[in-house]
Amino acid sequence: MRNLPGVVTIGPTSKGSVQKIISTAGWGLFLSCVLACGHATAQPRFVFDDTPASLPKSVVPSRTQLTLTLDPAMPTFAGEATIHIRVREPVDAIVLNARELQLQGAAVLKDRRATARELRVAGTSSVRESWALRPVDGKQIQPGEHTLHMRYTGKVNSTGEGLFAVTYRSGENTERMLATQLEAVHARRLLPTFDAPLFRQVFQLDVLAPPGQEVFSNTPRTAQRAEGPMVRHSFAPHAADGELPPRRGRGASRLD
Repeated sequence: MRNLPGVVTIGPTSKGSVQKIISTAGWGLFLSCVLACGHATAQPRFVFDDTPASLPKSVVPSRTQLTLTLDPAMPTFAGEATIHIRVREPVDAIVLNARELQLQGAAVLKDRRATARELRVAGTSSVRESWALRPVDGKQIQPGEHTLHMRYTGKVNSTGEGLFAVTYRSGENTERMLATQLEAVHARRLLPTFDAPLFRQVFQLDVLAPPGQEVFSNTPRTAQRAEGPMVRHSFAPHAADGELPPRRGRGASRLD
């Protein structure tokens, strides 16, 4: 996925060594490098409706606010995501990518009037690559602007996919850090998302980490403050590369 910023590095500082959660690929989930040989050629204009996608185009994200609760000592992590979406036509479910993540309770969908509806994941497969979030009331989701709020948990991987742990030697000590590898389709291991370059959006990242941890991102830190037993690290928003899908205009795709 090309349009997410690189996540973080985090870890405790001890005896002059810094243990970190490090993003080895930046926001690899959202940013990717493309190498090509031969002569450069002009790229066609991006037209949302003409671009292939594995997910339905009936729901389009514009912004994701993501909070990750991370601790290098733990085998799991927690996340909280609020996605601002535009529903283009009546739909029975919101379909987005998620792999090896567990939704905690119900997702909450709010429209512009702040009317809240509960959504739950349809089906029971633990290996699926996507969630179909269906309203508990059985009614269709109508066109317009909405926010989708989800709390979830995931696992820290031992291989370089999604959020993973790395151990290393620092002097006589064995240290542990967390890293992210989100390309090309591993963003869905970190958060429920529209994991395709087509869906360009803005991402806002916060990280909750234990005191004494170093947390880094490839966007500037904007704030750091204690929050209960944890420390909240806030980072500047990251916009998707390229244009966002146009809503109106000649040759543009209407999203409403």
